[in-house]
Amino acid sequence: MRAAIDGVAVNDSPLFQLIPNFPGIDLPDDVTETFKDRLQYVEEFRQVLVSARSQPTREEKRDALLKIQGDLGDLKVVPRSVLIELMFSFRDAEAFEELVALYNALPDYLKGYVVAKQQLALALNRRNRPGDREKALKILGDLVKNRGPDSETLGIKGRIHKDMYKEAAQAKKITAIAALDDAISAYMKGFESDPRDYYPGVNAISLLIQKGDAEALKEVERLVPLVSFAVARRGGVSSSDYWDLATVLELACIGEDWTTAARVLPKAILAATDSFKTATTIGNLRLLKQAREGTERDITQLDGILNELSARDIELRGAEEP
Repeated sequence: MRAAIDGVAVNDSPLFQLIPNFPGIDLPDDVTETFKDRLQYVEEFRQVLVSARSQPTREEKRDALLKIQGDLGDLKVVPRSVLIELMFSFRDAEAFEELVALYNALPDYLKGYVVAKQQLALALNRRNRPGDREKALKILGDLVKNRGPDSETLGIKGRIHKDMYKEAAQAKKITAIAALDDAISAYMKGFESDPRDYYPGVNAISLLIQKGDAEALKEVERLVPLVSFAVARRGGVSSSDYWDLATVLELACIGEDWTTAARVLPKAILAATDSFKTATTIGNLRLLKQAREGTERDITQLDGILNELSARDIELRGAEEP
């Protein structure tokens, strides 16, 4: 292992791969020390954010993150990576109002950064004030137009249309099927743009099952092995990442592979550190349950999984209602 690590450290640059005898670049000690100090600062900041997100209630998480933001002072001199990490933390704490406010306070150069725009669009959708979703869709549409399709941008776009579908379906609006088709289309394009990213793929499968016609179910059969392969490459059941484990769980529930579901569920629960994560998985499995309820299939096992995830979700929210 030591040799493998040392090998990566020596040859991780494309220049070394393309030019075997490339002599390398020796940076002055003050430059390398500054770089190391910056990395250490970012890592220490991440640990501060983890501590803030570990507060028992969403309100306390939000307040802790706002204090951290205030302590940063002038955001124009704060490293970009630190501000992006703070955006992610507001997202994970479901502090979407604060995430939007943080974006508006960012330096102008960072407002144009792709990840910052993606997080703004996500937060606008979840905040959902009048006009928020239209603004979010325009942000994402401009990103695709200017930079081409990518799985993250299209995955967020799919989530917006999925939320619109769920609300329209609950209100029994005629627009529900159009929103469902828009969500499926966005997720499908996201997965096609990068088949290594299972997130848009598993969401497309979930919504195709919700649609339920013969053509949609045929597409499910085509997608399941592709998405399964994508998540397997990330470690599958052996992974320690929540999203990897949650995707394995969703695929197991879709395929009614309750043995695999029972195996991965405890690992997913242990890996869930933010209610943002559990809420997403619960929402997807509730859609699956809704689709199954119109059939003769037994949903007892699925109900049990939802109960366990909901219990963890309540823990993460500090006994707040989900």
